Amino acid sequence: MPERNVISWSALISGYAKCGKLLDARKVFDFLNSKNLVTWNTMLAGYAQHGLGRDALEIYSMMQRNKIKPNDVSFIAVLSACGHIGQTSRAYEFIKSFPIKPDKVVWRCLLSGCKTHKDVVLGRYAAEKILSIDPEDTSAHVMLSNVYAEAKMWDETAQVRKIMKEKALTKDTGYSWTELKNKIHYFSASHVAKFQGNDLREIMNGLTAQLFDAGYKPDAIFSFHCEE
Repeated sequence: MPERNVISWSALISGYAKCGKLLDARKVFDFLNSKNLVTWNTMLAGYAQHGLGRDALEIYSMMQRNKIKPNDVSFIAVLSACGHIGQTSRAYEFIKSFPIKPDKVVWRCLLSGCKTHKDVVLGRYAAEKILSIDPEDTSAHVMLSNVYAEAKMWDETAQVRKIMKEKALTKDTGYSWTELKNKIHYFSASHVAKFQGNDLREIMNGLTAQLFDAGYKPDAIFSFHCEE
């Protein structure tokens, strides 16, 4: 099959995966007799991004059987897959087998999995690896504090936040956007804006009240995401 056709089919697999249509993506994937690394990575990442860890690892095993040499994209997807299925130890063993030196993105994937599955020991180790590469990495501090909070290790949580204060580290503000009358509007939790005379904060407070009225209970660790 010509290379350009393989690229086109890979794009179709990616499109289905992004829409959450993993069965359709897999049908196209299985249909192809000729696959390149992009095709394999697209299917692998599609499963990983939607939390289908075991299916992602199946694809990776197929890559190995077909002697397809993985790259950094493959490694990140596999780590994400391991994080989705309580296998943080397996993810760590996988990192140790890397033919290249892991960067902080790799360690951040492991830390994220540790946060999800409450693996304090490995989470602390992953955070230390990130901070040895970039001592000012804010996300590592935030995720580590959340790992401690999940384990109800309040002294350790407070210590991490103390370090963040001493280093004057703050988490970058996240922005959301919406389109209204052919214009794009950006806003964040700290941003005060008005839409047709209504204060955005009033709207958000009203929505929050409705959530609580409906029985919503916030995660306890959310308080450790707050910005100073």
